[in-house]
Amino acid sequence: MAACLRQRVTPSTPYCDAHWQKLSAAKSSGTFDGDEELWRLTTPPIHMGREVSMRGLPRRLIAELLYCVQQRTANGVRTLGHYLRVICDRLRVLRCETLDDLEDPEAAGLKGHHVSLVTTMRRTLHRLGTTPEEESRREFGFSGTADFTEIRQDVLREATRIWAADDLPRRRGEGGGRTVRRQIDAMVELSKSLRLQREDRGQVVALLDRRDIVAFCNRLAFKTENGELSAHQRLYVARTVRKVLNRWRTLGLTGKGEILEGLRADFVMGPEDMPDDPEDTEAGKDLPDEVMQQLCDNLNLLEEMSSIEVRVCTELLIDTGRRPDEVCRLPLDCLERDPDGSPVLLYDNHKAFRLGRRLPIAKVTAAVITAQQERIRRRFPDAPPSDLKLLPSPVANPWGTKPIAGIWEQHRNWVRALPDFLVPIEVELDCEVTTKLLPFDKGKIFP
Repeated sequence: MAACLRQRVTPSTPYCDAHWQKLSAAKSSGTFDGDEELWRLTTPPIHMGREVSMRGLPRRLIAELLYCVQQRTANGVRTLGHYLRVICDRLRVLRCETLDDLEDPEAAGLKGHHVSLVTTMRRTLHRLGTTPEEESRREFGFSGTADFTEIRQDVLREATRIWAADDLPRRRGEGGGRTVRRQIDAMVELSKSLRLQREDRGQVVALLDRRDIVAFCNRLAFKTENGELSAHQRLYVARTVRKVLNRWRTLGLTGKGEILEGLRADFVMGPEDMPDDPEDTEAGKDLPDEVMQQLCDNLNLLEEMSSIEVRVCTELLIDTGRRPDEVCRLPLDCLERDPDGSPVLLYDNHKAFRLGRRLPIAKVTAAVITAQQERIRRRFPDAPPSDLKLLPSPVANPWGTKPIAGIWEQHRNWVRALPDFLVPIEVELDCEVTTKLLPFDKGKIFP
């Protein structure tokens, strides 16, 4: 038996007692296919306790599995032995040479946590063998693809691709790829304008000039008047094209021997080409005072349904107005004092990459932070305070260095569990305006 460590029953018997009985039972029940050599190679060992046997697997596959477990442990992630054992047994049955041979874990008979574990291990191996050049063609790990085919001018398409490869590594958060795709769509609008309004369809870069910019701006205005673009979309497209055209030059793409050599200096969009900001006619997203009061009165319920970290995060969101991502990532030492003794919150604006921002806060808010700091120091007494997070994740975080991922699901469940939010609404009845208490849409209550 390739995977068995036990002694044979007798010198003349090729198997241990357990495998001898298993083979005999398979032959008696008719489930044995007759290929005893294959059975010796693929049958799992007799498992004991917390032991995970990799005997009978190829040496490369064993090395991959051990490396993945090592990386998960280094990242503070626990790998449960009984999950890994099932995966090893399945790899042995399928005669896999590497983890990549297990392309579809579900089709191979795995499910649930086993599929998730295989997926994360394959991702770990991919990162081990990749290069920055390969990742630049894969959007640096962002999901989805970037499609440049609608930019019909060959040179402009390649210049936009170079710009995207330069811009993507600077993106933070899961929406980075989506943002770049929107900006590529804006460049598609410029491509369409050149194709429709120039005799050479915009293929000759050296002939592009200020007149093409004016024609492009006029086309955006025309599409807005016809309802093909909203005022906000028009402004976004104009700003994006201006940014990309300027970035082409700072990347050196217009220099001698580069792909945009000969592009005229007046083929740019200036401040005067930007359409006016559309007036915001929508009512703000601020919640009514009655809703905010009811939320604040029920923070104890939020803590009972989730954790103290989720409650503290919600309180800080209410008190400071910061983005959820900014509050979730707060370091433990995020509270300072101004010279006059007033409390100040230190946070990073990750979206705009403005780090070390200072926000004056109320004493009550500072007290919430101080109490949380004390809890974290008691929980991780040996960890350096500079490494700890104010709101540490409860998952795969033995050293308190990882922040909570978010509070969206816990917040949603909490809001659903609360009674209806009644707010005064003016209604007209019989030509008279009266005020009634009507339920507020819970779907509009989110971090």
